[in-house]
Amino acid sequence: MNKTWHISLPSRYVPEEDHTYRVIVDIKLKEEQREAFTTQHAKVQSYQTLSFVGTVMAHRGKRGGFGYAGGGQCQDQIARIYARPEVQKLVELWQRWHLNDLRPDCECMQAEQVLTTEGLMLVKEARKRGLLNYELAKNVTCPKRGYRFGREWLVEIIPDDALELIVKFLDHMAETYKKGAH
Repeated sequence: MNKTWHISLPSRYVPEEDHTYRVIVDIKLKEEQREAFTTQHAKVQSYQTLSFVGTVMAHRGKRGGFGYAGGGQCQDQIARIYARPEVQKLVELWQRWHLNDLRPDCECMQAEQVLTTEGLMLVKEARKRGLLNYELAKNVTCPKRGYRFGREWLVEIIPDDALELIVKFLDHMAETYKKGAH
């Protein structure tokens, strides 16, 4: 399945910053037809990948024109601007599934340890806290296959039931937040 969504969030004034923000999020679900290895060591011939990109525009005060304030992987900025539960869920999906075909590690490596700025922790925990990077994990090796962290991109398959829920949610968001509909 190939599908795209365009979500235009309503303007939001943030008094602490004296800025009004306008945000657009574009999402693409694409069926890839190529041989790849998954994070569970399986070889697949096709899979679904999700990609998210955002644009944040802002202007100072309550009047004036909008200017570029951020974009690309700006989900943290969007989460800070909008407290709405559905926007927070969108950000969670973004953080969980964005470019699910570019994973640097297999499932086995999640239980391996790395030394971070906050001390020794599991790869899984370091990733969750945003502390994981190539330099910290480059010597982590898969105990089953000998694969080293970041040596090739692996695919994390989106389970069918999760994919169905994601598509329904994004359909709802795109319909709710059409340009000019809010």
